[in-house]
Amino acid sequence: MQAQRRLLLRSVLAGATLSLAVGAGLLTPRVVLAAWPRQAFAARKLPGAMHVLFGNVQLVDSPEVKVKAPDIAENGPWFQSPSPPPFPM
Repeated sequence: MQAQRRLLLRSVLAGATLSLAVGAGLLTPRVVLAAWPRQAFAARKLPGAMHVLFGNVQLVDSPEVKVKAPDIAENGPWFQSPSPPPFPM
């Protein structure tokens, strides 16, 4: 009984410490944050953002990619996409 109680207390303490570290921003995915394209998001026009992201690569329209989306989003945080896509991922 005493061993189970100590294990429970140790687990709760470890979870609280981990939650505190995540909440304070001490545990962040540095690889993801390093690749943030700030210039692309700061661009005022689409061609400028595309140039920052892709460089001088020739971009072509493709009939295989179709986006069906409403003109105005009714629920901003939630977006439903058709599945499955017509091409392999």
